[in-house]
Amino acid sequence: MIGSGVFLSVGLLTQEFTHWQLMLIWVFGAFLALLGCLSYGWLVRLVPKSGGEYQYIKAMVHPGLGAAAGWASILVGFAAPAAVDALATSEYICLLTGIKLDPRDFAVVLAIAMTAWHALSIRSSRWLQNALVIIKILLVVGFSVGGLWLTHAHAWNEAANLQTHIFPSASSLISAILIISYAFTGWNAAVYMTEEFENPHVNVPKAMFKGWLLVSILYFAVTAVLAINLNFLTVQGGPSAQADGVTVSHWVATHLFGQIGATILTIVLVGVLASSMSTLIYAGSRVVQAMAADGLFSDYFKKRKDEIRVRSVLFLGGVTILLLMTQSIRQLVESIGAILTLFSALSVAGMFRLKGERKLPRTKAWVPALFVLTSVALLVVEATRSPMLIVWCALLFIAGIVSYRHLGDETSV
Repeated sequence: MIGSGVFLSVGLLTQEFTHWQLMLIWVFGAFLALLGCLSYGWLVRLVPKSGGEYQYIKAMVHPGLGAAAGWASILVGFAAPAAVDALATSEYICLLTGIKLDPRDFAVVLAIAMTAWHALSIRSSRWLQNALVIIKILLVVGFSVGGLWLTHAHAWNEAANLQTHIFPSASSLISAILIISYAFTGWNAAVYMTEEFENPHVNVPKAMFKGWLLVSILYFAVTAVLAINLNFLTVQGGPSAQADGVTVSHWVATHLFGQIGATILTIVLVGVLASSMSTLIYAGSRVVQAMAADGLFSDYFKKRKDEIRVRSVLFLGGVTILLLMTQSIRQLVESIGAILTLFSALSVAGMFRLKGERKLPRTKAWVPALFVLTSVALLVVEATRSPMLIVWCALLFIAGIVSYRHLGDETSV
C-alpha cells in the first residue's frame, strides 16, 4: 500500500543521510517487511480470521493483549496514518491551487467526504479502492521512471560525493528505520480482510508477497529520484533546502519536469494519498467489527450479513477526524512505526507458544525468529532514545486490559 510515507520519509531523512545511505536503509526496511510477510503467512494458516494482530495475539498470547492490539490497530495502524494522508493531501492541494486555507480544515472536510463514501455501501467502497489502486500504480510508476530518466549524471556524481565521510549514529539509524517502517505501513493489509478471500491460507500470503514486491520496487525508485535530486539541489542552494517533509517532492518535480511537471506530480500525490486514506478507513473498520464481535465494543458496531457496517466506518472516520483536529503531522508520524512494529512482533512471537500439530516447523522457524529479534532490538534502542514510546505502549496495554476485563468474554488461551 503506497501512501504518504515514502514521500514524507525521504523529506524527513534526506538532511541526515546521503542518498546511498538512505537507499540502504530502505533496503533494510524492505527486508524487515519481507520477514513480516513470510511470518504472517504462517499466522493466516493458524488463525484464518479477519482482524489482523487483534485476532493473532488474542488467540496465541492473551485476549487482553489482543484487545490492546485492537486499540493500537484502530488508533495507530489506521486512524493516525489516515489523518497523516489527509493532512498531506490538503498541503499539496493548497500548494497546487494557491488557496490560503488552513490545511487542517481542508483535511477534516476530506476525511468527512471519504468516510461518507465508504458508509454508502460495500460495493461503492470496493469500486473506489480498485479505481484508486490502478491510478496510483500508474502514476507512481510514471514518476519513478520519468524521474530516473531525467536525473542528470552530474546529479548522481554530486550526490555521491556529498557528506561521504559523515556516518550516522546508531540512534539515528534506528530512528530512520522506524520512520521507514511507517512508510511500509500496509504490507499486512490483506490479513485484516482474511475472511473475504477464497482459500485464504493460500491467497492471503500470495497477496501480501506480491504487494510487498511491487511496493518495494516502487519505493526504492521513488527514494532514488527524490534523495539524489534533493541532495543535488541542496548543494546548489535551491529552494529544496528550505522545503519541509511534506512538499519536497514539489521542488524535485520543478527541477526535473518544470512547473507543469510539478503540477502533475501534485495531482499524482493527491491520488496516491487519497487511495491510501481510503484503504485505511475501509480496512480499519474491520478491526472495529472484530472487536465488537468479541464484546469489546458495543453491539452497535457488529458486522451483519458480511457487509461493512456503516457505524463501524463512521467510528473509524470519527477517530481520524479527532486526530486531525488535535495533532500535527510530525506528532502523528512519531511512534507509529515503533508501535506497529511492537504488535507485529508480539503477533509473530505468539507462534512459538504453540504445541503439537500447530507447532511451527524448526526448518521454517528462523524467519519469524529473526523478525521478532530484529524488531525487539529496534524497539529497545528506540525506547531508550524516546521514553514517550513507553508511555504510549503502556496506555494501549492498559486500554486493552481494561476493555477486556470489563466488556470482553472470558476466552481460553
